[in-house]
Amino acid sequence: MKNWRSRLGRAGAGLIVAFALLAASCGPAQDQEASQDQEPAQDQEVEHGWAPETFTLENGMDVVVLPDHRVPVVTHMVWYRVGAGDEPPGQSGIAHFLEHLMFKGTDELGPGEFSEIVEANGGVDNAFTSWDYTAYFQRVALDRLEMVMRMEADRMTDLQFPEDHFYSERDVILEEIRISEQDIDRIMDRRMASVLWPEHPYGVPIGGWAEEAGSLEPDNIMAFYRTWYAPNNAILVVAGDITAEQLRPLAEGIYGPIPSHPVPERARPANPLQLEARRLDLAHELAGQRELHRYYGAPSIRTGGLEMAAALSVGMSILDGGTSEWLYRELVIERGLATTAGGYYWGTTRDDGQIAVYAVPNEGVSFADLETAMDEVIAAYLAQGPTEEQLQRTKTQTLASTIYAQDDQATMARIFGGGLAADRSLDDILGWNDAVLAVTGGDVRAALATVLVPENSVTGELSPQAGDTAPDGQE
Repeated sequence: MKNWRSRLGRAGAGLIVAFALLAASCGPAQDQEASQDQEPAQDQEVEHGWAPETFTLENGMDVVVLPDHRVPVVTHMVWYRVGAGDEPPGQSGIAHFLEHLMFKGTDELGPGEFSEIVEANGGVDNAFTSWDYTAYFQRVALDRLEMVMRMEADRMTDLQFPEDHFYSERDVILEEIRISEQDIDRIMDRRMASVLWPEHPYGVPIGGWAEEAGSLEPDNIMAFYRTWYAPNNAILVVAGDITAEQLRPLAEGIYGPIPSHPVPERARPANPLQLEARRLDLAHELAGQRELHRYYGAPSIRTGGLEMAAALSVGMSILDGGTSEWLYRELVIERGLATTAGGYYWGTTRDDGQIAVYAVPNEGVSFADLETAMDEVIAAYLAQGPTEEQLQRTKTQTLASTIYAQDDQATMARIFGGGLAADRSLDDILGWNDAVLAVTGGDVRAALATVLVPENSVTGELSPQAGDTAPDGQE
């Protein structure tokens, strides 16, 4: 059986009810691009467990401190409120490309030296890009914190890279894109996303289209860098064996002298109003089986509010529900129409997110019959479910996941940094569990009824038959 849960999709996965992950319950195939061959952790929302301490530097840089005194280690992260969703037209991939180049040096550090120094001091570092933010992090012993802060502050303002390194790194980016174009999950997701978001940047891969990424030049990168990389557009998150009182003089002395500058409004094109259901069929030589997919546009925490997002998250967690509940039970066990089925909600985005459902038909089952059955299950769920038992089980899982996540300071840093960098409020991050615990069956039915409507959907049929196909993202 295909491991649908392994997909690192839009925003990392979906809001798993238990914990609003940057990937809301498990997303499609392409959320965050990670440098240094390490995948970023998925973002989650938490009830107040760690007590964040916050302050703002005079230059506008926001600071969040998450004290954890169990071990003398800290996770240091700088989040920029800019990502692939903020790129100039025709320059897709520039945010991710810049993330790579941030490791290529400054006037004080040569190419690769940043990571070499961190490693030599017993630490680890990495970076990742999403549509809504770009983040850089190091995990080091407490006595190495000042060192990584100084290096991070240096590359906030003084990025430099040899020209030959620029073009060799562009080749690396293009190879990453080429590899992704051999992944049928990513191919199908990009086709679906390009139809769901025909104008909005969530319909464009984070790594960019090959033609556009391949035409980027150093001037493009530096213009983007000088526009968006500024202390007043950044959030410093430090989790670990330190308090705000201890961090403040370091932050003021190291990041404080960096001058702020005006940053553009994050204006993104809106999708045209959709008045009818949309469809696409893809026959591809890489497809190993037939698959039925449906995407719906859905409010995110930021665009729809905490209560709406919590209801959608709870509702989709139960509709997906594994082998004992709605989609899988009905389509696979009861009716024998599919080998697997499920769904997810992606709602941690800055703009609207999505809900998706999927199923893999059994041999001899037509797409039309499977789609009809899927619609029947969804309609029954909107009319009848969820049960009180299902609601309570989901809420228990939420609390358990919160407790487990608090054991990892890096996860907590990403929870708060990712939420704030996507322009959600601290209250939304801290209030997630309370919102989930307050959800009723009526809330679930009402929220999903506004989203799971045909004119808000894209339905895709993927088949393994060979045949000519259009380039990714084009129909």
